Amino acid sequence: MPPKKRKGSLQDYLRNEILLGNLQEGTFLRQKTIAERFGVSRTPAREALKALESEGLLENLPNRGYRVRKQTLRDLLEIIDIRALLEGYAARLTAMSRTPNLSQTLHSLAEKIEKEENRHRRTGKAKDMIAWSKAEYEFHNTIVRASGNNLLIRLMNSLNFQFISFMREKTHDSEHGAIPTHHDIADAIAQSDPERDERMAKQHLVGYKKAGLESYLGPASHLDL
Repeated sequence: MPPKKRKGSLQDYLRNEILLGNLQEGTFLRQKTIAERFGVSRTPAREALKALESEGLLENLPNRGYRVRKQTLRDLLEIIDIRALLEGYAARLTAMSRTPNLSQTLHSLAEKIEKEENRHRRTGKAKDMIAWSKAEYEFHNTIVRASGNNLLIRLMNSLNFQFISFMREKTHDSEHGAIPTHHDIADAIAQSDPERDERMAKQHLVGYKKAGLESYLGPASHLDL
């Protein structure tokens, strides 16, 4: 069988296969098989698998190899709690930086999120969920990048793919009462109020936490948040 063709790096290809659900939870990925399938040596295959493990998408089982990791409710809630802290701090720094035209950029990204969200609601397809999640990430990562804090940027990148992997299987209702929308956050950034921006960014993430709890435990599960 000829090597499988792909676009981009081996790591990017395998990540996308996981996020789309083509490589399902519990699937084993072995260096030899990956190397033969894609016509590469074992070194790049091993490096790709190790990188995906560091992103939280794979787990390495002793004497068994790498396996697509199951994302649990606890994983989601921990990721959201950490994201709330990091993004809140990033929003504060960004408000202080007064980056030119940032608010306009964020409003454009917010419109993109709404477009992808509506498409996913119509189709229910995993690929549209991924597009929606990536649009969400682009919005939040724009704020983080504008903070100018390189460590924050690296930490956020390490959380992103686990979050997308989880949300692929879940529904998310963006209308959670008084939770700030993406447009609200963009407006707050424009007003350069660090404390308010930090508070709104954290409150926004509560919506994801509620959605995750509701997916597992039902609509009343988030009342104590």
